Amino acid sequence: MRVSLIIHIYALLHAASAIVCRLLGVPDEYVLTLLTIMMIVQICLRKQKSLNVINCAIAFGNLAGYLLGTVIAMVIAKTGMPEMGIYPLSTFITTEAVGWTILALSRLFSQEASRDRVTRTWTVIAILGVYLTRIALSLCYRKGVFNISRGTEEVLYFLSSFCVMTLLVVLVMVGYEIVERRNVRKEKEKRHLAQFRYLKLSQQVNPHFLFNSLNVLDCLVNDGESEKASEYIRKLSGIYRYMLGHEEQVLVKLGDEIEFTRQYVDLMMLRFPQGLTVNFELDDEALKMCTVPCAVQLLIENATKHNAIDRRNPLTIEVSASSSEKWLRVSNNLCPKLSPVNSTGKGLKYIKQQFLDISGKDILIEQDEMNYTVTLPLL
Repeated sequence: MRVSLIIHIYALLHAASAIVCRLLGVPDEYVLTLLTIMMIVQICLRKQKSLNVINCAIAFGNLAGYLLGTVIAMVIAKTGMPEMGIYPLSTFITTEAVGWTILALSRLFSQEASRDRVTRTWTVIAILGVYLTRIALSLCYRKGVFNISRGTEEVLYFLSSFCVMTLLVVLVMVGYEIVERRNVRKEKEKRHLAQFRYLKLSQQVNPHFLFNSLNVLDCLVNDGESEKASEYIRKLSGIYRYMLGHEEQVLVKLGDEIEFTRQYVDLMMLRFPQGLTVNFELDDEALKMCTVPCAVQLLIENATKHNAIDRRNPLTIEVSASSSEKWLRVSNNLCPKLSPVNSTGKGLKYIKQQFLDISGKDILIEQDEMNYTVTLPLL
């Protein structure tokens, strides 16, 4: 159905409702207000406008309709037309004017509607709020609650309707914005968590790490070092068991993370028996705190990936933590490779985003001519 046809139908419904209400001797504004709101919502939904636009259109349409309808009825009354004809005609003209104005104004706004459950809920709240506000104010003035003259009543009715509806629209829009931002944040957290899990999964099946590990294992077996080979297998399986076991966890105890990292370091030490040193300096209370799974291991892997490992210029990695200051620090001296390694920076990016999503705390990255340091918050 075209929007123009919707406007014409509602204009006729307004006129018919005005006649019926007059014949029954009941106030027509309750029905007319509801019809106006329904027309505005349909126009905005047809144009796929957002809740904010719908709210503003409802408030504007009702207030403009009341003011315009009053003026048009006064003008028509000057012609001497019977009262039974004044109100249906003024209502019809007002509805057409409001409908086409809303349609014209809707083209100026680019906000498109969201079709999620939250938007629908807040739209219903806005509609009920505006409608009930109009009814409550109308009843107060009709029952003489404020004990004022007729002329003053009309002015105050319009002004109070304007103020209350404006406040209501603002409250609904603010409430919707708060809920919407919370939902957006949750969606971002889910997306970032999924990306981080994918990163961990890609590490679990990283062919370079697996091939290097199998090559080391093959060397140990060929050299007849069965005990070392058996120990290597246990540590390698422990690494994969930890990764798989903590795949769904957002946080882990630092003690578990460090135990896993030590196993990873032990495997790296077999690959680089000379030129690599990893020192741990952690207090017992810090080990009871939490961090992001695989964060420490990722930082150590980055250090070995981007630096040359040579016994003449050894790479030293320091892992330290403080429970009192609530930080975990991974630092290494810089030993640049002759051929720099291409890096996307995804590992650090995802670690950073995980901490921001979980705690709102950022990581700190520092680099000078001698050292590269990453400080993570302990949670």
